[in-house]
Amino acid sequence: MAPIGKFSGIADTSIAKIDNILAASINNVDNITLSTGGVLVQRFVSYNFDAETLANQATNQWDPTLGPNPDALGATNYAAWHNCGDNTTVNSFPITTWGHPDFPTAPARGWNLDLGPTPSVGSGTGPSTGGATSNGNDFSGDQNATSRYLYTETSTPNNGGTNLKVFAVRLVVLGLSNDMQDTNNDLELEFWYHAYGNTMGNLYVYSKSSNGPSSLATAQHSNSTLLHTIEGQQMVNGALPFEKVTISLNHLKTQEASFNNFHSIYFIYSLNTGFRGDFCIDNVSINEVTP
Repeated sequence: MAPIGKFSGIADTSIAKIDNILAASINNVDNITLSTGGVLVQRFVSYNFDAETLANQATNQWDPTLGPNPDALGATNYAAWHNCGDNTTVNSFPITTWGHPDFPTAPARGWNLDLGPTPSVGSGTGPSTGGATSNGNDFSGDQNATSRYLYTETSTPNNGGTNLKVFAVRLVVLGLSNDMQDTNNDLELEFWYHAYGNTMGNLYVYSKSSNGPSSLATAQHSNSTLLHTIEGQQMVNGALPFEKVTISLNHLKTQEASFNNFHSIYFIYSLNTGFRGDFCIDNVSINEVTP
């Protein structure tokens, strides 16, 4: 039988005790295994993108409203999304800094944002219903027609070959260790993704830390830390649910011990070979969890 993920509709990672026994000490219930992973202590940031404006054409891109100017961090520690663009808004960053190592001349552009299926769903890419489900701090991969999500619009002129593009977006955070309940706990990046399409490219998740925000805008493959890679098509049809990825961010605690308190998490997508390459992410969070 599959591991238990919820009790009475509540994610098991959100429960601290069961009958006054620490959940972290319980391995199974009635011989059914509990899901692995630490107990969620807090979510520093959580984004479902549902209040954002749609941008679902190959010629446009998402214009984030989630967060302050990256050069004016301090108003909040944890709310700053920036999409790769032309620097005409405070939420963009230069298009010249990212390119795939094997294709350095591929121009970079931003991610798109959609509601429901992507425009090319009838041709075999993207989710068939919508983004992943969120209910407060409880997330699931079930598709929801009212859920907005980020995605890579790979229709012409972004469909590979001589039209190869690199899609880049980043999340900026600051000083996570200061607000941890226990610095012996783990820091984790969590997000949900959908990758259906037979010309799907690859997702690369990077981080870069600094003692100030200015150098973060010049990050690239060679000077950032690769955290995770998802290569090619992962779903065999568009109706399948989003899948969850959890990535350790404990190295950020080490960076902060050296006064590198500014961090960017980059979601970089490239190498799609055609228009069936709409990669989606949703319900992005940075969490403190028990080891």
